[in-house]
Amino acid sequence: MNINESTALSEKLYKYLPARVGLTFLNEGLSYSNPRDFTDEREFMTVFAPCSSDDFDKYVDKIIQFFQDDTTKEGRDWRRWLNGGDSQIDKNTLWKISQNENEIRPLEVKEWLTSHYYVCSLCQVGNVDEMWEGYADDHKGVVLSLDTDKLIEVYHPEELKKFCELDVDVDFVAKVKYMNEMPCVNPLELIFDHGVMLNVIMTKLKDVFEKEQEVRCVAPMYSLRMEKGGVFRWVPKRVIDGKERSFIFLPRIERFLYSIRFGSKFAENEKETIYNIFEALAKCEFKDVSLVDSDGVRKTLDEMRAIY
Repeated sequence: MNINESTALSEKLYKYLPARVGLTFLNEGLSYSNPRDFTDEREFMTVFAPCSSDDFDKYVDKIIQFFQDDTTKEGRDWRRWLNGGDSQIDKNTLWKISQNENEIRPLEVKEWLTSHYYVCSLCQVGNVDEMWEGYADDHKGVVLSLDTDKLIEVYHPEELKKFCELDVDVDFVAKVKYMNEMPCVNPLELIFDHGVMLNVIMTKLKDVFEKEQEVRCVAPMYSLRMEKGGVFRWVPKRVIDGKERSFIFLPRIERFLYSIRFGSKFAENEKETIYNIFEALAKCEFKDVSLVDSDGVRKTLDEMRAIY
């Protein structure tokens, strides 16, 4: 993975989690969420700009064919949003769309992204009170420390590009860019330029999110042949807190899990959850994973069990 100094990732990346979700990660792997399940309305807020005539000429024939193809969900979705569901579209109508005369709302961008990418959010810092409070159940959860090089080695980002049939140079594991404004794109770019789409995913508002120092891992769905890729496992439906959600898992987290740190209120979890976490960590595949208490002191599994 070619990265320059300004975008270089830290040696370790961290995932703050409630205890029961940490157990899911241990059993099933690193979890990627569908963008529609991101609860903050400020995510994926895109500013749309009129398309230049050069860009329009570049995309127009491909887009007309795309709109007329009734075999793809993507084509049907965009017809519904931009052309009232009509598959017949001429260049004049498409030009009006490209000038953003039909307003596209952030919700529609998010829906479009759900057909293409799933996202796992990680952090570059591993022991921050605000992150514990916000993402690890107010210190009752855990923080997983992941070895960055091993994660990327398992993740095979270059192979993913092949399986996704991407012809753009993109990083699927990268630091979030914190900007004063979200990217300004035109609607046609969003449909066909995956580099533009990834730029939307990897950008967040500076004054709202910068303190999180986020790194995003992206699992592409578009043209991804999972049965051949063998990298991910897709769970199309799972009920979480009464709501249906879908996930992608990068299995066998032990391949890149360096340590697991327990929050200062971990003992307040249900006894069954605590028991199941330690049972999972007792498996031989986790024998090299360091266990760290809330004070940052390494403990053996038996010592941890004695504490909790």
